[in-house]
Amino acid sequence: MLFNVPSRPGYFRPESHLRTFLAADTLDNMDFGFQGCSSRLSRDRRITDFTFIHMHNKPFSSLLQHTRYKLEKVVPLDNPKILAGYHGPEARLIRYLGMKEGDYLQQFGNGVFLRFQGLADLMPALGITDRYLTEEPSEKSESTSGIDFIDVSKGRVTNTISFNPAGYLRLNPDVMAAGIPPLRHYITHGREEGRPFAENVSGDEPLTTIPSNSAGRLAVPQKKSTRPKKTIPKGPAKQPRKKPATP
Repeated sequence: MLFNVPSRPGYFRPESHLRTFLAADTLDNMDFGFQGCSSRLSRDRRITDFTFIHMHNKPFSSLLQHTRYKLEKVVPLDNPKILAGYHGPEARLIRYLGMKEGDYLQQFGNGVFLRFQGLADLMPALGITDRYLTEEPSEKSESTSGIDFIDVSKGRVTNTISFNPAGYLRLNPDVMAAGIPPLRHYITHGREEGRPFAENVSGDEPLTTIPSNSAGRLAVPQKKSTRPKKTIPKGPAKQPRKKPATP
């Protein structure tokens, strides 16, 4: 899942979250957050290559507007004492009422983000006019693949590294043999294993990778890790275990 960065259109923070997709007119039941949906046609599940772009982080003005709209239905907004003791539905939104825009955007001032060259230009061509994606033209990149990892510190870009999917597969033949999309594998496994993703980067050279906590800064190991590298057996990818449908 890719969460948008409101202060930087076209930037996303990758995070791992379970989401379920169903064919049209096959819904049996749905839980909160689309995590445990089940189909009336089958209880089986399988892993897909879908990437979910979640425009969850709204511009601050919209966030306040939506916060007031939701809270005023369940708690009086003009009574600070009641607000402070409220723990019912939408209580998590109360913190935004006393927050300034700078405080809100500060949480996106540090981190490792993904940027896809041309994404903001592609969306209107596909008929998607959401202003969170299209309010600014995409920034130019030197990447030949169009995929960049951006290190942002104190609101400023401090490092940009281009991800080479084809190079990643050549340098990691077990990933190619398993048929796993290279970018997904790097985000979920390769970054923790210190795997190289560019032809000019070897395991003996300092390699910039993303820590498991994507909100942190880029970590640059100075020497090759002594931990055994995880390998993926050749052949078809292992099928995930079936999970019981959410009651």
